[in-house]
Amino acid sequence: MALLTIGQQLEEVQGAISAVMASQKYSIAGREQTRADLSSLTSREKELIARGEKYGFDVIMGQQTSTKAVYGVSFG
Repeated sequence: MALLTIGQQLEEVQGAISAVMASQKYSIAGREQTRADLSSLTSREKELIARGEKYGFDVIMGQQTSTKAVYGVSFG
């Protein structure tokens, strides 16, 4: 599984919100499927927007960009 930026995660959540708004339940080949809970998705959307505004939408949370910050040494 690839790590996604805040912006990419936000796009996925907003796509899921759109799908839920179109139809909460659907059936394919006799099997019924229920989409994610709308309140959980909107809560996640708000969290991602807040993180994006604070850190930037192109950031992958938890990833260090400086080896010095991680290991305490500099290679350059």
